[in-house]
Amino acid sequence: MAGMMVAPVVFLDPTMMLGILLYAFAGALMGGIDNPAGAVLGGFSVGVLENLAGAYVVGTELKLTVALAIIIGVLVVRPSGLFGRVVFSRV
Repeated sequence: MAGMMVAPVVFLDPTMMLGILLYAFAGALMGGIDNPAGAVLGGFSVGVLENLAGAYVVGTELKLTVALAIIIGVLVVRPSGLFGRVVFSRV
């Protein structure tokens, strides 16, 4: 009910939290999806890397692409994350 009443004031839209969701996913993926402590450390490192790259490399307009590059880099190099464990299964 409160969301319906505040919607005309703040102009809510479905993609409002998309940037924050992308940063959270990059942090959790970097630290390891199955490791909560690694996800916190990954979130901290994503924040530091994003601010450094935004200041010195890509500029403030393209800071969201740094998170996308981190996601792609982690999935290519180590899909389980930095502190994730790799599960092997035999058939």
